[in-house]
Amino acid sequence: MKRVPRGRLITVNRIREILARKRNATVGCPITTGIFACKPQGQRKRKEQKEKKI
Repeated sequence: MKRVPRGRLITVNRIREILARKRNATVGCPITTGIFACKPQGQRKRKEQKEKKI
């Protein structure tokens, strides 16, 4: 996710393709990919919210 330039769109399906190719797999799980793709963004938002409260 860090490699996606700001303003560009990448879909979960595209991320799944990239991860599967990287790990020599045929497919990637859409649920797991979605969870791990969104996790860093959620952590960043919580950190920003904490900083605003201080």
